Amino acid sequence: MRKIASCIVLIVFGFLLSTQGLTEPNRPELVSLADKLNKSALTPLVEQGEICLIHSDQTGKFKQATIICLVDATPKDLWCIVTDYERYMEFMPKLANISVLKRQGNDVIVAYELDMPGPNFSYTLHHRHRPTDRIDIWVENEGGDIRTGSWRWEFIPGPKADKTLLIYYLSTDVRESSWLLKQALKSQPNMEHGINVATGLMTVKAIKNRAER
Repeated sequence: MRKIASCIVLIVFGFLLSTQGLTEPNRPELVSLADKLNKSALTPLVEQGEICLIHSDQTGKFKQATIICLVDATPKDLWCIVTDYERYMEFMPKLANISVLKRQGNDVIVAYELDMPGPNFSYTLHHRHRPTDRIDIWVENEGGDIRTGSWRWEFIPGPKADKTLLIYYLSTDVRESSWLLKQALKSQPNMEHGINVATGLMTVKAIKNRAER
């Protein structure tokens, strides 16, 4: 009986190990533009407003949105605002609740709740700080309403010492959040591009307004 019980324990343990990879959240790879920017050519454009770049695959499916804006603040000041998660409730739109669950070195785990029509959206993100020019973000687990996603902040010194080129990248699968939205995207797949761009713009504008107020 002991041998049988030991075998059962080993089988269950082996099954749990084999399924760990299956439960890892999907983390899309993001393409960075920080090393490819021509500041002198870009500055006249971002002085007029935000620049939105949309990346699609060969089939036209959404891959990534990139938002670039010029902010009247230093990279250090912007870094402090973006990483001060406890104060997001003061200025980030649609945010119903936020809680920092863990801080360890350069890693911060944050639980979010968004105010949505009907039930609110809840999810947990892992933030990896690379002081003080980049923050990588991905879904911490699949238990929330957002199960696939990657985000990134980059802080590039601007044309003047008191200005920063703020870059925000995002890639999420919005079809996972709603059955109705999934059905709508079957007939209008380009809606996914628009939803991601709108979300990115809203987030960037909130940070910019906070920095320049």
